[in-house]
Amino acid sequence: NKADLDPETAATLVKRYPGSVAFSARTGEGVDELLAALSTHLRAMQPVVELSIPYERADALAAVHREGEVLVETHGDTGTVVQA
Repeated sequence: NKADLDPETAATLVKRYPGSVAFSARTGEGVDELLAALSTHLRAMQPVVELSIPYERADALAAVHREGEVLVETHGDTGTVVQA
């Protein structure tokens, strides 16, 4: 935060600490990058689950797509298997 007060130091710190983001709450500069970094970090913390969803439960499959992030989807004889 406060990257607008000393942009040179902020740039140096970002180079020194991979994954860090310089931003200014006052100007909004870098906030999009901060939100993207937070999203990536939080997504990586989520466990991956495998679900076997019968074809007659298309509503459940739709909910997984709507509420989660489907990584892999395969179709078998009795239903859909998703990793999300």
